Amino acid sequence: MGGKTTDNPNERYDRVDENDAVVGTVARAEAHGNHVFHRAVHVWLFGARGRLFLQRRSASKDTNPLKWGSSVGGHVDRGEAYEAAALRETGEELGLKIAPADLVLVRKFKPRAETNWEFVKLYFVSYDKKRHGKIRLNEKESAGGR
Repeated sequence: MGGKTTDNPNERYDRVDENDAVVGTVARAEAHGNHVFHRAVHVWLFGARGRLFLQRRSASKDTNPLKWGSSVGGHVDRGEAYEAAALRETGEELGLKIAPADLVLVRKFKPRAETNWEFVKLYFVSYDKKRHGKIRLNEKESAGGR
């Protein structure tokens, strides 16, 4: 990490144990790189032709700036459910309004160093422009997508 970031280092998440049970809270700045278990979601958005939409992270992100990643990815806020975080993050990052029924849980991953010690739930969404609207990338979050 380093440089100017738009990510709030004081943002708080649920701190969880090895069974994903809440045991306290942790600030973003303390969570990453310190073997602190917390939660995140990723959403893969597939279009009508089966093509996966990928997002390039903004240069101002505190982790993996300008790297290509999931259609949507983000932390689960303190007290928030995984599914609610996936819906919120999809709205924040892509400007899409998706319903809980649109989310298909693919898998839950256990924390490890490569995921910054996050439990991650990965969801699939079958994107329909007529139903979900046009993708509008958040410039604070994204440096583009395709």
